[in-house]
Amino acid sequence: MANTRELKIVSEYAINKAAEVLGVTLERKSVRIGSIKSKIFDGVSSDGKIVAKVINHSGLTSGNNKPNAKIRNTFAECYFLSLTESLNRYLVMTDPEFYHIFKDESAGLLVANNIQLLLVELPTEYRNIVSRVTKQASEEMR
Repeated sequence: MANTRELKIVSEYAINKAAEVLGVTLERKSVRIGSIKSKIFDGVSSDGKIVAKVINHSGLTSGNNKPNAKIRNTFAECYFLSLTESLNRYLVMTDPEFYHIFKDESAGLLVANNIQLLLVELPTEYRNIVSRVTKQASEEMR
């Protein structure tokens, strides 16, 4: 089974880099969504005005197709972000190819919910972790 726990290390790196870019401290924290539910987000500012979710999806599929399931999953994360009371909501993406694919797919759809895309490119060691976990998960699906 793919060790997705390794992706937490990658997400921590991405949130730390996003925090640097945004000039705030972000920590993994539970945030109220809707009237009675809560959800853990990868990065939340101390005042709750910023909330972020890391997306480690890769780009095109092995068949060179658009990753439709990953796109749908990312839109689901947008929905949860939109349910927060935070003023600034971020999808922090770690793969440049998926970032561009999702940017095109979501053009004009995120602004109403004040969701912004932020690309954090990973150093080689973290890209290797994502690649290994993604490959293992893909092999399991076959």
